[in-house]
Amino acid sequence: MRFGEMYRFIRKGKGMTQKEVCNDFLDRTTLSRIEKNETEPRFENACYLLERIDVSLDEFRYLANIENRDNRDNRTRLIEDFYSIISNTESAQIRKLYRRCLEFTSTCSDKKIEEILLILRLYLSADPIDFDKTEFKGLVTPIWQRLSKIEVWTLRDIQIFAIISFHLEISTLEIMYPILLATLDRYNRLDVVDTVRLTLLMNISQIYIQKNLVEDGRYMLNLAKDMAKRAKRADFLGMIFVRLGYCQNDTKLMQKGFDLLEVVEETELKAKLLKELQYYRQRK
Repeated sequence: MRFGEMYRFIRKGKGMTQKEVCNDFLDRTTLSRIEKNETEPRFENACYLLERIDVSLDEFRYLANIENRDNRDNRTRLIEDFYSIISNTESAQIRKLYRRCLEFTSTCSDKKIEEILLILRLYLSADPIDFDKTEFKGLVTPIWQRLSKIEVWTLRDIQIFAIISFHLEISTLEIMYPILLATLDRYNRLDVVDTVRLTLLMNISQIYIQKNLVEDGRYMLNLAKDMAKRAKRADFLGMIFVRLGYCQNDTKLMQKGFDLLEVVEETELKAKLLKELQYYRQRK
């Protein structure tokens, strides 16, 4: 059901006239055209109209999509679950979400869910340490092709970039990460921005270390350390101490990181970092 049709239904159900709704903010002729589905309201007007009938945007969307609610709700849950676990190291959760996305795309075509499937395949198939492989770059290509055309980056775009950053060229990362960090400043009032910022820095630091650009990796880790302290993120601090300890050949700092991860029960993350260190040491 379109905006105008649903709006008229709710307004009349509340016994409100067009004049009461419009007040002095909106012309009644404009509201009539909206309710007849002859035009769609601007976002500012839509927010005002919903405020007048005391209905939130989420509730209105729910009511307007009620006929297709099951499918839409399933899609929404998949997307929300994806963004809640993308910085998660628990592979069992990622496999479960992958299966759910596969099931969803088996009944309908959806570009967003298909992109999520590509990213989850990266999570499940890519070596978390030696990620410079041609087959992984093939999965990343369609995602980066979309992102590279973006002029105004959203928070979720940056989250996607942070994930695929492992499989992009260093030259691309060095151009993009300062731009994206600056873009994140406009989201400072959102709680999630600290996690996104830290994830971006940690991923890029790992890439630098993997490429033997240890000083560059160390610089990124020091930036991340200050942010993690302010955000009180013990999990990120644990990772930072371990990687900084490696960069500085400081075993005490590495152990401090592992101890911190043990305290916050990040056992899977600790195991992955141990494997990462073993890889770097064998490579020397």
